[in-house]
Amino acid sequence: MQFGSVDGFLYVSRITGPTHNLLQLKLSKVPPSALRCDELHATGACNQGKLDAAKIQEAVKLGVASANAALGTEFYAFHIRYVANDSGPERVYGLLAEVLVSKVAAGELEVE
Repeated sequence: MQFGSVDGFLYVSRITGPTHNLLQLKLSKVPPSALRCDELHATGACNQGKLDAAKIQEAVKLGVASANAALGTEFYAFHIRYVANDSGPERVYGLLAEVLVSKVAAGELEVE
């Protein structure tokens, strides 16, 4: 996995053989009034079917909550970006969100 930040988003990129996922996430310490979710343009010729934005949102919320419970932190997702032609299943994005929160909690990434 690769981690970093771009345009105010934290990101994690995961490539395992034929599957690939990119999650860009903005976190806050204050509960947001809404969770925004944007689909980034498809890249390459891969076409694994359309991901369900609502399922990604739910998975990310669960992943952040799971990390918070395990780490004693209080972070909230308020903006998600993912690539249109990335691999499913959507629940993978919850695992990626959990890893991002753990990186922030460990001081390896910073929330803007």
